[in-house]
Amino acid sequence: MEPETQRKPDLASEVAAMRAIAEAIEPLDAGAALRVLEWARSAIGGRTTATPGDTHESSSLPQTTDLSEIQDLAELFHSADPQNEREKALLAAYWLQREVGASDFTGHQANALLRELGHGVANITREFDRLMEDKPQLVIQTRKTGASKQARKNYRITSAGRDKVMKMLTDSEDSNRRERR
Repeated sequence: MEPETQRKPDLASEVAAMRAIAEAIEPLDAGAALRVLEWARSAIGGRTTATPGDTHESSSLPQTTDLSEIQDLAELFHSADPQNEREKALLAAYWLQREVGASDFTGHQANALLRELGHGVANITREFDRLMEDKPQLVIQTRKTGASKQARKNYRITSAGRDKVMKMLTDSEDSNRRERR
């Protein structure tokens, strides 16, 4: 391995590594995912954040919300500032899968969370259908129980869906910074 002080920043490789990790831990439950991430942290010598000796300037990287500081869906909702019902559904899906640890979730579960915030979606199934129509898909359907149109559908957020949530957080922060100037 090349000494750390001689490495050149390669943001594309960093993003690719993050995506590979996210895809690798996606099928795991929360406890297993944390054990894998802890192992990875220890494998690189326990460093989890950039230090002043790193070769790239932190100011050149986009500053994003630290998800560890987000305590609940209300804070995530506020930080991401969803602009439509489709984005609200995506945020609820993200919260259910990543923070609650659900491997799959139903539209009913997602909308119940949104209704608790006072931001329920009129037709959550339609919004998940729209998220599945995106290319790449932001959500996938994993199961359908029952034969009728009213059957219960289970969904899972994709890595593209997680990326979209991160973009919403980044875009919202950028907008807030411009407003403060």
